[in-house]
Amino acid sequence: MAEKCDTNFQQKFTVYRAKRFIENYLVNKFGKGGQASREATLNGGRSFADLDVTIVITFESLFAKLSKEIEKSANDHIEFWSHLDSQMVDLNVLHKLGLNIINNTKRINEIWGQLTRINPTYPKALNIYGSYLL
Repeated sequence: MAEKCDTNFQQKFTVYRAKRFIENYLVNKFGKGGQASREATLNGGRSFADLDVTIVITFESLFAKLSKEIEKSANDHIEFWSHLDSQMVDLNVLHKLGLNIINNTKRINEIWGQLTRINPTYPKALNIYGSYLL
């Protein structure tokens, strides 16, 4: 959007450099290794130059949220089984932990659906979600 504004040469150059910096970051982050060319394509045939930065930021935010929710779910599972293994089983605690596990699972599946709509083949996301399912 800033490229389309009527600006002086210095401002145009600053916008160009920022755009190139972001494109290089995207190529290095989402490309195949460090040898990915600028014309490397994402799923759906979009080039990195056409990739919207807000989509990348949204994806990274969702990926971080997915990781946190999976960690919470794993902790709740561990706590659930440790309470179940104890001598005095408190059904109220087990009920609360069970509800937390169910809610975490729903949130994880929702976040996963959003991630796969943006980029269904991102290896790190596939790896973490696959590990969660096991």
